[in-house]
Amino acid sequence: MAESPIPTLSREELEKHSKGLMGLGIALVVLGFVAIALPTFATFAVETFVGCLLLFGGFGHLIHALRPAKWQGFLLDFALGAVFVISGGLLLLFPMQGEMTLTIVLAAAFAAEGIFKLVAALQLRGQPGTGWIAFSGLLALGLGILIGIEWPSSSTWLIGLFVGIDLVFGGWMLVMLSAALKRTPKPSGNP
Repeated sequence: MAESPIPTLSREELEKHSKGLMGLGIALVVLGFVAIALPTFATFAVETFVGCLLLFGGFGHLIHALRPAKWQGFLLDFALGAVFVISGGLLLLFPMQGEMTLTIVLAAAFAAEGIFKLVAALQLRGQPGTGWIAFSGLLALGLGILIGIEWPSSSTWLIGLFVGIDLVFGGWMLVMLSAALKRTPKPSGNP
């Protein structure tokens, strides 16, 4: 019989991290409700954060490219740094256009997240709480599709709202997984 290409996680591995999963889940739920309550602010915060990451990452590449030691990767590092600095600067200087661009990128990211969560649900099949992972994956995939449909008219608030919704359900999935691990007795055949 062929081995599955999707590795499985053991119950012991999940139980070992149960408290951390619960804490992270609660934190994500709280952040999600804040983003839902303030979607325009959350959209601006996400766009600004991405702009800052690109800007600082670009400066890091430029500094690395300009260091005293000569090396063959100078041109690539310098070009990549310049692209990151320009991209981050444009996001910070033109937030509305940045929000529109990030909205369509977010649609793709949510769709990918949904697919990955559905794969994780397959990976953990038979474990307690797997249904919550699958539900969270279907929700993320659905959010990605909805964002794509609504683009660009709702770019100022959609990112914040959907990030908030995803945080709430992703956090709730972790809380329910942790709770299910504590409630469900271990199978008798495991050591």
